[in-house]
Amino acid sequence: MKNTFTNTNEIKKRLQREIILGIVFMIISLIMLAVINASAQGMGVGINPPVSTLHIYENTANTGTTAGLTIEQNGAGDPVLQYLLTGSTRWMTGIDKTDANKFKIAGNSTDVGTNTRLTIQTTGEVGIGTNSPTSLFSVGSTSQFQVNSTGVIVAATGITSSGSITFSGLSTLGIVHNSAAGLLNTSLIVNSDVTNGTIDLTTKVTGILPIANGGTALSTVPTNGQLLIGNGTNYTLGTLTAGDAITITNTAGAITIAAAEPGLTGNSRDNNLTIGQTFYSPISGGMNPTNTDVKAATRSLVWRAGHISNLFIINDANVGGCNNIATVMLNGIATTLTVTLNNVSSGNDVTHSIAVAAGDEVGIRIAVGNCGTARNWSWSVEFEK
Repeated sequence: MKNTFTNTNEIKKRLQREIILGIVFMIISLIMLAVINASAQGMGVGINPPVSTLHIYENTANTGTTAGLTIEQNGAGDPVLQYLLTGSTRWMTGIDKTDANKFKIAGNSTDVGTNTRLTIQTTGEVGIGTNSPTSLFSVGSTSQFQVNSTGVIVAATGITSSGSITFSGLSTLGIVHNSAAGLLNTSLIVNSDVTNGTIDLTTKVTGILPIANGGTALSTVPTNGQLLIGNGTNYTLGTLTAGDAITITNTAGAITIAAAEPGLTGNSRDNNLTIGQTFYSPISGGMNPTNTDVKAATRSLVWRAGHISNLFIINDANVGGCNNIATVMLNGIATTLTVTLNNVSSGNDVTHSIAVAAGDEVGIRIAVGNCGTARNWSWSVEFEK
């Protein structure tokens, strides 16, 4: 049974009510379309049209809990956000309520607490490969590598590298070392300078190496026998000076220091030797020469092995124009060490040398030529090892 309205006022009221309800519905619909727009492109919240399946747009000054998107969990589960390749890989990010409410990123997992790749504790520590980082930044299952809140590496155990590490501040080829400020730097010596663990100082090092770095601070090439001698400030090059009864022989790479070898000298003790006769005398000391070689009387005893050389003869005046011959005798036998004077008062033999042994006897024989006048004679030889 249909309602029949006969009262004009009642009809008007009914029409007004229907019109108002229609307008309200239209307004609500427009508002909803402005906030959420579902179309073939996706759903937009605060934007129309959306550019993706779900597009959330906000243009406010909100910075607190009222801003952005909130995923809330009031039960025993974890508030998470999931990323899924259909039938393949799933990544999850969210809060692990069962592990002290840590924020985690998990890969190939259906739970943020399984296969966790990165963990951030509520106190700020970040861990890669560990769910319990012990420093501000920790890497490894037991935090083998750690960096503290001041940026200092506090642990680095068991680290190996199969790749390359590039430091932007090291642009010069060379050996890495630290500077006085603790910064990494490179030296002038490069890997190619080192061969079998050594460096060629001739071709790879330039300049003068100072004393403080183990050098001499000198550029002069030393001569034979020169030594580095300190002067209280630096080094200088110098040689050793021979003293009394000391001889110094400088050769390439060697210095020989020895006691000076004694010279053997003798004379006829102001006795003028008669011309045309032969006389014998010990080689050392002032003796009265005799005409015969007598053991122990006209010979000097040798105390150690050595060599006798450089026979020198002199008399107190020119003995004339005939030969006057002085010869060193060894155990009563004439040697090659001999000097001939002819119309001169002195001469020497620097060519010959005779070897002697301890216990040998040496003397001198002087054959005076048959001319001139009798003169006093003196002689000397060198005795050395």
